[in-house]
This record gives sequence, C-alpha cells and structure tokens, in this order.
Amino acid sequence: MIAGPSQNVIRHKKVLPPQFGLTEEQYTELREQVYEKLFGPCDKVWHELVPVIPHIDVYVHPPGYDGRDFFTLVSGGMSDLEMHLDEHAMPFFRRGELLMYVREPRDDHVDLLRKLAHLVHDLETYFGDGHTLPVGAPLFPGSSLDTILFSF
Repeated sequence: MIAGPSQNVIRHKKVLPPQFGLTEEQYTELREQVYEKLFGPCDKVWHELVPVIPHIDVYVHPPGYDGRDFFTLVSGGMSDLEMHLDEHAMPFFRRGELLMYVREPRDDHVDLLRKLAHLVHDLETYFGDGHTLPVGAPLFPGSSLDTILFSF
C-alpha cells in the first residue's frame, strides 16, 4: 500500500524564533556568540539543506579550548520552537539545544544530533534532565552505545 502525501509528512506551522525584539538572523548570531564563549571558536557548521522547520544546523568546535581534548558538536535551531512540556516538566526546559562530545566528528554524529533536535518537535514531546532514549540497536557502526541519556 502506498501512503498518501500527507500520511508520512509532519507539517509544522511557520514559526519565528523567540520574540525578544530580534530578527531570526540576530537570534542566530546571538546563539553563535554564546557557543563561542562556551566552546571556543567554531571550526565548521554542518548546514541542514532540507527546508524544514525548525532548521537545524550543527556547529563543530575543535579541541583545545579550555584544555578540552575532544570536539564539541552543538545543535542550532532546536530552540527556535518551544518543546511540548507535560505537567511534570520544569518551565525552563521550554527551549533547548543539544550537544555531543566526540573524539572526531563524523556524519553519523551530526545526523544523530539533527534527528534528535527534530524528534522533540515531530513527536510533540520534550527532553528533560535524566530522560533516556533507548534505541535498542547500536547508534554508530562498531559501537555498543544503544541508549542516550539527557543531562542538564
């Protein structure tokens, strides 16, 4: 059976970043400035090429900053939309971004961050401190990692 056009596509309304009197570009620039203060200069940005909302880029910050011997990958764009909180969630969890520490950034690391950043919006849920996401299979080739832990 072939699915109709709207059965497998989740459509989001056009939304703007948080309204702080900033344009979308200014909000992105502000986010990038915070990333640089926290993780050092950005080495590369993996831009999302598909025009979806929210638009998720992944920023790569190389080792060396603050004595770090690992790369820091950070999502950019997940916080453009509020997560869907339940009654147990702390209200400051409304908007967030994801980060991952890796020895060497790979496409599958970037893909995972991007998928997770979209997942909360696609499933109308949220990630909170201590939440786990059991995948049931290795997340990366040659790895036994099959569960994600979210920590704030």
